[in-house]
Order: sequence, then structure tokens, then C-alpha cells
Amino acid sequence: MEYKKLKKILLDYGYSLDTVKKILTVKTRPSLLKAIELEQKHSIPCTAWENIRLFITSKENDTKQKSSNTTT
Repeated sequence: MEYKKLKKILLDYGYSLDTVKKILTVKTRPSLLKAIELEQKHSIPCTAWENIRLFITSKENDTKQKSSNTTT
């Protein structure tokens, strides 16, 4: 998942820009109810919020790896 896409999703859920920045820098997390809703609607596991930056980079690496495998 891309950083920009996740940022937009969180803003659409009603979080302020300041709160979204805190979430994306792992200073705070969504509530449990929001985390469950995000998992159901956007396939973001609740455990990803422990370190959302790691989750974002691992998803980006998976995407890059899949696209490089299909071009070879």
C-alpha cells in the first residue's frame, strides 16, 4: 500500500491531517474499532498499526518484486 493512498483513506475516515501524520509516524494509532473497520474494508491488518511504516514499505517492496518478476 502506498503512503499517499493510506493517507487519503485515513483522511476520508475523518482524521485530521495532524492526526494522520502522527499515525503515519507511529506516534499514535487508530482506535480498535477503526482498525477493525480498516481491516475489513481496506485489508490493513490490525497488527499493521504496531508499525505502519514497516507495513507500508513491505507492501511496496512486495509490489515492486511482483512487477519485476513478471517482466523477466
